[in-house]
Amino acid sequence: SSTNTTLSKLTKIMSHLLKRHATLSTLPQKQTLYQDTLKFMTLLTSALENNNNTFNTKDMLVIHSLLNHALHLYSHSSPPPPSPTPPSSPEEEFKNTKSPYEACMEILELLQTTLNYDLQPHHYHTTILSACNSFQYKEGA
Repeated sequence: SSTNTTLSKLTKIMSHLLKRHATLSTLPQKQTLYQDTLKFMTLLTSALENNNNTFNTKDMLVIHSLLNHALHLYSHSSPPPPSPTPPSSPEEEFKNTKSPYEACMEILELLQTTLNYDLQPHHYHTTILSACNSFQYKEGA
């Protein structure tokens, strides 16, 4: 029951993010969407850790769909510019420097190792697109 509630909340958050994605027109909007997608992934990862091995097949399909949507959002968003002030902690520094490509790679790792999914061409496509959109052409290649 708590698993369904958590997934329901995460699905609503993702639906909101996807609606915002459909109306993106400025760089600040893309940067805000990127930060919000990072926050979403923190929530989803926490839910996966807290409910380890308690997801049924239907739940896993929802989780896979949420991760695919996050990949899509990362591939169409922009990271914020580096902060002019020093980070307050190493975790904060990592959060501020993570590129959309790196965020996609984390999702691929999660899909492959934690969830035991076979990666599909669309997983690679969105990851390559995010690398190119972040000017990380070497990684995209």
